[in-house]
Amino acid sequence: MLIKATQSNISPTSESVWENMAKMCVKTRRLDVAMVCLGNMGHARGAKALRDAHKEPELDARVAVLALQLGLRVSRSIE
Repeated sequence: MLIKATQSNISPTSESVWENMAKMCVKTRRLDVAMVCLGNMGHARGAKALRDAHKEPELDARVAVLALQLGLRVSRSIE
């Protein structure tokens, strides 16, 4: 669903839809889709933080950066 929504010609215009999709990206660990969501939300600070986190070797650390930018609580296990 996330991939289809980001690749479709008719994209959601509501910021809340993109925010909910970005939160789903935390659960699915799809950081590539999260970048599209953050861009469509106009969340420049979050997009920059996620680009900077790309240097981090651990996927969990990169996902945690996304979760923090979205205001989600980060726990040891993001499952």
